[in-house]
Amino acid sequence: MACLSFKTVCKGTSLLFFVIVLGMNAQTDTAASATTNSPSTESQTSAPTTASATTSSSSTECETSAPTKPDVIRDLRVTNITTSSVFLRWNEPGGKRDFFQIQWTDDKTKRHSTTNTSYNITDLTAGVSYTFCITAVAADQSTEGEPVCISNYTKPDVIRNLTVNNITTSSVFLTWNEPGGKRDFFRIQWTDDKTNRNSTTNTFYNITDLTAGVSYTFCITAVAADQSTEGETVCISNYTSM
Repeated sequence: MACLSFKTVCKGTSLLFFVIVLGMNAQTDTAASATTNSPSTESQTSAPTTASATTSSSSTECETSAPTKPDVIRDLRVTNITTSSVFLRWNEPGGKRDFFQIQWTDDKTKRHSTTNTSYNITDLTAGVSYTFCITAVAADQSTEGEPVCISNYTKPDVIRNLTVNNITTSSVFLTWNEPGGKRDFFRIQWTDDKTNRNSTTNTFYNITDLTAGVSYTFCITAVAADQSTEGETVCISNYTSM
């Protein structure tokens, strides 16, 4: 019983060899399964990259989009005109805007901005024509609507040192000094029981055909080149000789 036959040994060896082969086949199948699953894992990790690129592209597109142009402002007008300032008013444009760009020119250009629908411009020169332009600007501070412009003269300054000279029974000779800034001509007016008018570009004027011994009031007004914008009037009263 202690001794095994050759046939029994061979059968046992064959069984052992069969078990070893089955184990090797199992390991091979496991490796093949891992290899087969690997592309699926790679595919799953690459998908978020595509989504990220799409999101980045969308974000870039949004960042580069530009606002539409603001509409034009409405009803621009000039009020409270003085020798050195004007007050501008206007109505809101349609749609949206962030602020207004203001520009005014004579022989040079100046700029300012405001969020209001009015603006007081100062430090102007008397008797000068200015062009004032208002432009609505979008929130990116660069996209502008069409400008709306208006031109207006500032008031001429008052004449200085008006005097009455060479008084006779029927005439007086008026002299005065130039006002500050600019003017086009001077309007002259004198009254007793009626009013008379004339104009001159000089700083003197001889008034004739007066009545002896009568008190007259003589007034001089500087007028701008538009022939309608006037400065303040300066007057002086005097009798003609008897």
